[in-house]
Amino acid sequence: MVEDYALIFQHIDLNYLNSGAGSAKVVVTRHPVFTQDDGQRLLGAGRRVANRDLRSMRKSLDRAFTDGEGWLEDALLFRTGQEMAWFVPAQKRPIYFRVVGNKVFTYQIQWPTLVFRYHETHGFRIVACAGTHRPTPDRKLYHAPLWNIGDKGTLCLGSASGGNDLSAASRRQWEEAVFESAFSHSNHDRVIRYGRKKPENPDQAYLSFIRDKHRTGQPIFSREMVPFGMALGQWLERGY
Repeated sequence: MVEDYALIFQHIDLNYLNSGAGSAKVVVTRHPVFTQDDGQRLLGAGRRVANRDLRSMRKSLDRAFTDGEGWLEDALLFRTGQEMAWFVPAQKRPIYFRVVGNKVFTYQIQWPTLVFRYHETHGFRIVACAGTHRPTPDRKLYHAPLWNIGDKGTLCLGSASGGNDLSAASRRQWEEAVFESAFSHSNHDRVIRYGRKKPENPDQAYLSFIRDKHRTGQPIFSREMVPFGMALGQWLERGY
């Protein structure tokens, strides 16, 4: 009974017309693997893998490729040939605002864990989650409690700029665009929870919320963030 199969990569050296100019090619063959009654496994006769299957295999290997000589970075959560997702754990850092008179002011707060997602065609998105450890696919997501972000997680860059490829350097550029830019306005009404009654001036209420976090040193709790409506795995599997 065939239980599995094996791929064999054969590296064949060629030397044409005894010219001494060597060349090489790789032939990939697919072999069924049989298990006998005594438990011994045998390799069956192989057939050459079609070009279209090799192309599909190459795409799969491209998706598995990561930066850092193949080591999977702790922050990198997900990667395909066109997009990547990573997280930045909760930590204390400054948050900048530019609201009135074009003057920048800042508070020091405990940011929540953020999940960044960048697609080479569809751009950048950002959400939040609870906890500080590496988020798992079933981790509940929240709207990032930040200004300049739409209700789908899109970031209004303004004069800032992010990366444009799937490299570690690009990830750092996106992080800088979020952490080192000045926020100027809210883009939707689910930035934070305001209780049963929506305040008359949500932007002022949000700034008061941030000032309180600065003053008390308390983190932004999950109960103060608005659910995004899906888990991390669902969000990453879902198209733009």
